[in-house]
Amino acid sequence: MDRLRITSFAAVFIVLFGAHSLAAQTAANIAVLAGNGQIVCLTCLPLTVFQPLVVKVTDASGQPIINQTVNWTALQSTHPGALPFFFDTTPTDGNGIATNNLSATYQIGSVGNPILQYKIQASIGGVSTVFTETQALTTVDDRQTPLVGAVLVAPDVGSVLSGTAGGTSSTQVKVHVDARSVTVSGASVRLILDPPPADPTKSPSATCATGAGADPGSVLTDDNGDAVCNVIFGPVSGTVSNVYVLVGGVDPATAPGYTSLTGMLMKEWCLKGF
Repeated sequence: MDRLRITSFAAVFIVLFGAHSLAAQTAANIAVLAGNGQIVCLTCLPLTVFQPLVVKVTDASGQPIINQTVNWTALQSTHPGALPFFFDTTPTDGNGIATNNLSATYQIGSVGNPILQYKIQASIGGVSTVFTETQALTTVDDRQTPLVGAVLVAPDVGSVLSGTAGGTSSTQVKVHVDARSVTVSGASVRLILDPPPADPTKSPSATCATGAGADPGSVLTDDNGDAVCNVIFGPVSGTVSNVYVLVGGVDPATAPGYTSLTGMLMKEWCLKGF
C-alpha cells in the first residue's frame, strides 16, 4: 500500500461510510475533553501548533468540581527531547473544566530520530489521565517534509459503509501511523464529515466509538502504531458524500479554522455516503 504524506497532519484519507458544596466533593474522575494524540510539524507550511489540552473533573455523582487545581506533569517518554512549555497547575472553571496550553520549539530530526513525543499527565487528588503529543521532525535538508506518515489499512478507498441509523458499522476503519521504522503510538484518529453536519440530530453523521483516554469521537494508535475506529452512525438516516480520516488532529469544532479541508479533496477519492 502506498504511503500517503500527511499534510499539516490535518487529514489524509477519504473513506465512506447547579453547584454542589465544594467541601463535600472529591475528584472521582478526570476525563480528556480535547487535545490528546496531536501530531504537529513546526516547520511545515501551513504551520500547525498544539491545540489546548482540556480535561473535565467530576465527583462520584458525575457533578463537576469547580475552582480546584489540576496538576500537570511531564512523564518520561520513549522519544524524549527538549520539553515543551506548559503550566504546572490550572484551575477548573464553573463546569469543572481545566485547560492547559502546550508550546514546543522546533528541533532538527533525522531518519533515525524522526519524532519527539511528550507525555503530559493531568491529575487531581488520586485520579489522573495522560496526554500523548507528538512533534513530527524534519531533516536539516528538507524542513517541509515531516518524517511521519500514515496508511489507511482498511477499508479500501472507495468503499461504502452502510448500516442502521444509530447502529455500528460492521466494517472497521483501520489506520497505521509510523515515522519510517518508528511506530507512532498515541496518535489521534477520528472521522471528519464534509460538509460537517450542522446538527447531528437532524442530519446524517458518523463518528468513531471513543477509545480509552481519547478525545470524544476518536481513538488512539497503540504501541504498534495501529488504530481501529468502530464507526457509529448517527440517529438520522441519509447519505454523506465525503468522510475523511483525520490523523493527529483535533475536532474542528473545538478549534475552528485549525483543520482546513480546502485543497485536500482528491477527486478520485470522492466517495458516496453511507
